[in-house]
Amino acid sequence: MKCHSKKGGFAMEDTTYRQGGDVLGLILQNVYPVAVDYDRSIEDSVRAGNYRWIDQSVTSYNFPSTETGSREVNIELIHFGQKMENDSVLHEMGKHGLRPATLKELLALGEKHPYLQREFSIIALGSIWKHWNSCLFYVCLGKERLLYITEPDREWGSGCYFAAVRK
Repeated sequence: MKCHSKKGGFAMEDTTYRQGGDVLGLILQNVYPVAVDYDRSIEDSVRAGNYRWIDQSVTSYNFPSTETGSREVNIELIHFGQKMENDSVLHEMGKHGLRPATLKELLALGEKHPYLQREFSIIALGSIWKHWNSCLFYVCLGKERLLYITEPDREWGSGCYFAAVRK
């Protein structure tokens, strides 16, 4: 999976986590508050996001949810600046008190902050579709306001950004 990043658009204050001189992760300190209606269907959330192109696999059937109710959620974006395996991304999130955002949270982010994905692609690792051929797919808000499914090719590219929520 190749993700592309582009500078500009809004100011970021970055914190780099280091251990033994190695960069473990770059957490963007921008926090994006969004109201998430977990009772709203994926299809209604996709329509509300007004995306330029939508992968028809992004459905309530493929990405079922047990989340209910409504609440305010602060979504943080994580960028590691290097290729990362999926398990490593999840491990780093957990170490810093974060969990991956779900599809409904990602769609709420795309609806409220549509300019973000004009800067870079944003992936939600909190909702997974296991395809009949055993491939695991995640949803990505792609540059130019695209909504599509993706799978890591062994690792995520260095330009990928991940949506996360504090535990």
